[in-house]
Amino acid sequence: MSIFASPLFFRLFVGLFLSALVAWSYRRSRRCERGAPVSMAFLDAPAGHKYTYVYFDPLALPIVLGIYLLLILLMGLGNFGIVAGFFLGAILTISIYFGLLLLLLPLLRRFFSSHACAVLWLLPTFLFYLPSVPDKLAWSALLTLELPADFPRLFMCIYLPVALAVFGWKLLENHLFYKRTMASAREIREGREPELFKAELERVSYLKPVKLCYCEALSSPLSMGIYDQTRVTLLPHRDYTEQELNFIFRHEVCHLQRCDIHTKVCLAFCLAFCWFDPLVWLAVRRAAEDLELACDELVLEGLGREERQAYARLLLMNSGKAPGFTSCLSAAGRTMRYRLKNVVEPRRRLPGILLLAAVMFLCVMGYGLVIFSI
Repeated sequence: MSIFASPLFFRLFVGLFLSALVAWSYRRSRRCERGAPVSMAFLDAPAGHKYTYVYFDPLALPIVLGIYLLLILLMGLGNFGIVAGFFLGAILTISIYFGLLLLLLPLLRRFFSSHACAVLWLLPTFLFYLPSVPDKLAWSALLTLELPADFPRLFMCIYLPVALAVFGWKLLENHLFYKRTMASAREIREGREPELFKAELERVSYLKPVKLCYCEALSSPLSMGIYDQTRVTLLPHRDYTEQELNFIFRHEVCHLQRCDIHTKVCLAFCLAFCWFDPLVWLAVRRAAEDLELACDELVLEGLGREERQAYARLLLMNSGKAPGFTSCLSAAGRTMRYRLKNVVEPRRRLPGILLLAAVMFLCVMGYGLVIFSI
């Protein structure tokens, strides 16, 4: 057999390709957020629009795998084994990766940028955007675990309904919070707030529609809305200075550019995949923290000590949290203490481009070395 047709060559090719793609996309994201012109348009974005997520819109993962699952099931009941084998591989990959990342996270946060740490949580999911690729990677497995013949049916009757219920609960929680919040929200049409918000959107070339509203029920500014038609940024009904409004809008627009609300949907999908693993539940919370730290990092880039102290006071004044798929400016408890330390005691960190490329390559090389035989 030619070396170019071997499983090892295919694995190396996929690993190098995805590593280069992640490195290029992350570098592009950083440059766009710092004012570089758009070099590549996204599929549904208006001309000149800047999205700055890495590699792919995270919302694509649950959509792609949902369609894949549906198509396999429609092909017949005899394909339970294919579905179970694919999902077991994904579950094993995500569980092991999230567990290792939780262990290494304190060290990674110390030496690498918060943006890189936030992207790290998504790297294993990049393997599953094309469901046929993981099957080919599994050809060179080192260890095969035998499962009982009736496992696929047990998988479909027990595991899958619970996974769908967990993900459905997360979607329902978000929907109810959105409806409850918007019922008491009031759109801001006049004054300095909409002017400053529009100026920030235009500054970063975010051209999708976003409503700006007040909501007295909130204690902290946040953004929410999975779809363009529902996207909204909300402010508590309190007096902010112009500097504070600039901080808030810079932070929230950064979330919007990076599609962090979609990232939280993707992470909830991973959590539903691994609903039985407590480490994954903890990992999803840590990933949400890194999303906030990454936006803090961008907001504070190049600012002096007085401005950092003003931002820290803003975080303290707006401490709180919100359920659902939201990007909340502030936080509470342990997360708040860590964010404040990063704000008032900045330290120089590496961008993390090579780190992301190396970890993506290791994900590809490690995937499928253990497979399940049914």
